[in-house]
Formats: sequence, structure tokens, C-alpha cells
Amino acid sequence: MRIAVQAALLLAADKLAALVGFDSWRDLLLALVVINAVGGLVTPIVKLLARPFSILTLGLFGLLVELVMGVAAFYLALFVTPGMHAGAGLRSLVAALALSLPKLFI
Repeated sequence: MRIAVQAALLLAADKLAALVGFDSWRDLLLALVVINAVGGLVTPIVKLLARPFSILTLGLFGLLVELVMGVAAFYLALFVTPGMHAGAGLRSLVAALALSLPKLFI
């Protein structure tokens, strides 16, 4: 379900908001693979290391870690995927946040 939501968000960012652009469907799938690989492999390790801070802040730091990891996954996908294009500066940050915020509620 998470992959389907991310695919829908990437397509919406591409077609509706023009925040992200893809040259082909393969580039979209590669970006999804990179984002989900970071979300599945790196995020749990970072959350485990940040657990003491999360306990001290009653879970708020865990939300921050999830948000930062989502933004980092987006920028890594932007770097790795040759056919993925995002606007510079604030536009790419808005696109990264638009993809990261719904993951907090899934």
C-alpha cells in the first residue's frame, strides 16, 4: 500500500503540480525503488539509533527522523535516477515534503 501511495504522489507531483518530472516510466519505477530501499533499509537503523531521543521527547523526535529520512530518500532518488528532474531550491524541497508527509500517517 505504501508503494502505491508513493507512486500516486510522484505521479501527482509530476502531472498536476509540476514539481517533479520523469522522462519515462522506468525512471519513475527506479525512483520508487530507491525511495523504498532507503525507507526499508536505512530508516529502521536510524530510528533505532535515535530511540533514546525519541523516548525523551515522547515520540516527537521519531516523527522528525521519519520526515528527514523521507526528504533524504527523495534527494537520493533525484541524484541516482537520471531521468528524474526537480526544480531547484524551494520547489524540490516542497516536492520532497509532499512525498514525506503522507508516510507519517500510513
